[in-house]
Amino acid sequence: GGGAINLESTNGSINIVDAGGVFIRSSGGAINLESTNGSINIVDAGGVSIDSSGGDINLESTNGSINIEGDISFDSSQDEGSAGDIFFGASEDIRLIGGDRCNTGCTIIADLRGGEGTAGDITLESGGDIRIEGTTEERGGFFQINSSTSAIGDAGDILITAEGAVTIAGFIEGGGGFSYTPFSSESPTPSAILSLVLRGGEGNGGDVTIDADSLILSNGGQINSFIDDRPPASDLSPQDSPRGIGGDIDLNITNDIQIIGSSDPAAPITGIYTTLGNGARTGSGLGDATGLGGSIVIDSGSLLIEANSDAPSIFEEGGNAGIAAKTFSQGNAGSINIITSDELRIVDGGFLDNSTAPTFIDGEVVERNVTSDAGSIIIKSDSITLIDENQDRPAIQSASLEGSDYSAGDIEITTNSLHMSQSSLDVSTRGNSGGNIRIFGHSPSFLLFMQNGSRISAEAFGEAAGGNVFINDDTVFDSNNNVVRNNTLSPTGFILATQEDNDIIAKAEENRGGNIRINAYGIFGLEERDPLTDLSDINASSEIGLDGEIVLNTLNIDPTRGLGELPLEIVDASDLVAEGCVGSDRSGVDQQGEFRRTGRGGISPNPTGVLTDESLLDQAAVPNEDNQAEPPSTSAVDAETLVEAQGLGRNANGKVSLVSADTAPSVSSPALLPNFCNVP
Repeated sequence: GGGAINLESTNGSINIVDAGGVFIRSSGGAINLESTNGSINIVDAGGVSIDSSGGDINLESTNGSINIEGDISFDSSQDEGSAGDIFFGASEDIRLIGGDRCNTGCTIIADLRGGEGTAGDITLESGGDIRIEGTTEERGGFFQINSSTSAIGDAGDILITAEGAVTIAGFIEGGGGFSYTPFSSESPTPSAILSLVLRGGEGNGGDVTIDADSLILSNGGQINSFIDDRPPASDLSPQDSPRGIGGDIDLNITNDIQIIGSSDPAAPITGIYTTLGNGARTGSGLGDATGLGGSIVIDSGSLLIEANSDAPSIFEEGGNAGIAAKTFSQGNAGSINIITSDELRIVDGGFLDNSTAPTFIDGEVVERNVTSDAGSIIIKSDSITLIDENQDRPAIQSASLEGSDYSAGDIEITTNSLHMSQSSLDVSTRGNSGGNIRIFGHSPSFLLFMQNGSRISAEAFGEAAGGNVFINDDTVFDSNNNVVRNNTLSPTGFILATQEDNDIIAKAEENRGGNIRINAYGIFGLEERDPLTDLSDINASSEIGLDGEIVLNTLNIDPTRGLGELPLEIVDASDLVAEGCVGSDRSGVDQQGEFRRTGRGGISPNPTGVLTDESLLDQAAVPNEDNQAEPPSTSAVDAETLVEAQGLGRNANGKVSLVSADTAPSVSSPALLPNFCNVP
């Protein structure tokens, strides 16, 4: 390869500002920009290209930041063979802001374009925040990080690490408008992190990993791992279609993740996707191969998905923000695994989607015999809230949709609280069989609360068999509805539904219905009904085939049982206290009750303790002659007056007797030893 190009500042910044038409190129050698105690600033509206043709590109700022803004590209690709790696490292923030019109690129790209090899890895490390965003809501105003393959070899991995927040904002609000059609080549390009296997590629997608304090995606910002999102052209042979396995997306976020759809109804979708796209395949022969979409793994403090329900959905109707592991082609979707220590909240048309789907070409559904399985969705969260006032689409879905010919996936949820309002969990199918929905309460205080027409559905349409719904039950059935594992759990928590058409269903049309098994302390507001009503129903029936089985195991606990009815009037407690009368001559005192505290009565504070000096008996043994104090003088006591004894004393004859307070010894005796000790 060619020689390296090095730009170094040992005690200041590196600035390339307002210098349009700048090209830094190396024929296979590395390009290094290093600043110590300074920043790296490349800000330009006229176009700056840094191209290593297969060599590595390194930007490193010690005690400074990296600021890239404008029509600027970093490219380590070459026409034949492996691409180089790209590394950005800064002690402070990294800002990647696209230009108004990205003619040169507005990209960091490390592609495998021809021959055999691998795409390059891309790494961003920041001691502060990392921000990736476009500038205006126009087709050109974006910034992308991209490692892809369109040759024989794998795409590269993308690793992003930040001490602070990572923000991916597709466009800045307030720019020019645009027209957006899902899967159309005329749609605008969003700001995104991309790992792709493109047409002509034969390899696996790279993994995308983000470690940060928080993550925010907004206004069409995306993290996307897909295999050929475009339909195959008619002049392409089967060898031109991409072959491979989609890369995984792994997010390790200490605090919150926010995925917020744009307020502009024409904006691109905001979200995290792994997609086995139109025309994708992993075998020999177009149309009959099997494949696998990438998986999504999220571990965070909390997760918020908030869509704009007026915007177009990437998959049928619905909101414009979500997380999806989809398949549109000959192959299975990946899985979605989410762990949040706090709350998962999906509102206003946001979605988790792991379904099979029909093929789109320029926004239109194209009929194809898609044979693929939906993936699984596994969620562990302290609390889950699903609210959709417009009920545009299922909040959590792993279904086999129209145009598909295989099975729905599974949804498994473990939580302490699941609140559903006008929303749904859906593993319904129009293919072979419905999926399974499993909900586990991880504490006795578990509550499933359904209101405003919410639905938990494993419904089957056409000739498909119904799926299953299990709540605190881990029974497993095979495809013939035979029990493979009967693992009924102990009842826990409560299930509550308002009378607003909230349903739990596993019904079918032409095949057998599914199974519904619920173990809870109590079920309130839901009843078994067939057919469905406007009330809240549990239904596993079949219109033509056999009905499914419904098993409800409860302890019949009534939360209101044992509660007393409080009085309506407030009682004056002073009226309940008796008052006694005492005359001026103290008459009546003898009839009054008295309370006297005389100590523990010779009982030690605990069974193995000693009787301390504070006890009633001040002296319970004869003291040694050497330690005996002189007895105090006694005063005469009226023989006719009886006085309560207060202690023991020795008289002149050496006899121990009870004495009053006036004649009690002034020196306390040693404490008694425990009663199980041997006293000589």
